[in-house]
Amino acid sequence: MILIAAATHNKKFEEAHAWLCDQLGLEAAQLTRLLLTLLLFAVAFLARRLVQSIAKRRIGDPAKRAVVSKTGERVINVFALFIVIHIWFGGFSSLIQNIGILSAGLAIALQEPLTHLAGWLFLTIRQPFVVGDRIQIGQLKGDVIDIRLFQFTLLEVGEWVHGEQPTGRVIHVPNGTVFKQPQSNYSQGNGLLHDELQVCLSYESDWRRAREIMLDIARRHASQEVPRGDDAGRHADLIAEHDHEGLAPSVWIVPIERGITLTLRYCCPLRQRRLVSQRLWEDILIAAEKEAAFEFAYPTTRIVHRRKDDRSNPVSDSEQPDPDEEKWER
Repeated sequence: MILIAAATHNKKFEEAHAWLCDQLGLEAAQLTRLLLTLLLFAVAFLARRLVQSIAKRRIGDPAKRAVVSKTGERVINVFALFIVIHIWFGGFSSLIQNIGILSAGLAIALQEPLTHLAGWLFLTIRQPFVVGDRIQIGQLKGDVIDIRLFQFTLLEVGEWVHGEQPTGRVIHVPNGTVFKQPQSNYSQGNGLLHDELQVCLSYESDWRRAREIMLDIARRHASQEVPRGDDAGRHADLIAEHDHEGLAPSVWIVPIERGITLTLRYCCPLRQRRLVSQRLWEDILIAAEKEAAFEFAYPTTRIVHRRKDDRSNPVSDSEQPDPDEEKWER
């Protein structure tokens, strides 16, 4: 009975196969390859879903989860490509022969896509930046949220928004840009940024007292220790060897025409630049209200009235020009 059922089932399958060939106008071998390819796509889709599900359950860090998911998808896609080649071409010898005929034309027509693909290989192997890093490439600045075969995606920061905060725009950058534009990576350092703010005081101010007050404020809000673990970049140790200034806040003094400029230099977490600056300014302004040491300097203008015939004697503000006398100038 089992053999009879199997024979009947096989006969029905052959009839259905012949009917599809007749409807689609394909040969039996072509239809078989097509069905195997569709089955392969379905299996690859389920495998990608399985990798994403496992990564979601096992990995808590979103950035690492995204990297694992993307890597798994790419491996599955490569294996699927090899199997499709084997199904349709029976191996690589026929494929190489056919590609060789069109290689010259394709090299010219696909120059840009091939460059972007090479850029993806460079990003994958060399890793000048990864998902989650904050970078600047050319004039573009933002957080890397995705890296694909032909482009990577940034969540833009800066532009018209001060303090390097997000603008809300998403920028898609071709991978080939990494070969043409320099890249700055905020996240591969020690996890901190050096920042500065300037206060200009009059020459009558007690700049020594003002400097001590600014340093005390900076010690309360600025970062003085390198982050540990995942918050530190992969070049943190190298930066520590070559950064001779250290992380302690400092105040630099420069006299200028209208007063004394005190420049406070401090460190802050790379994504909290504006927040730390806000806290520093609030405390400095509060201190300026209480301390006589702070007397802010700002541009002023003096206007002096003089007669044409006597430029050495200024005319007081109370004097008014007589319309019958000579012309005055300001």
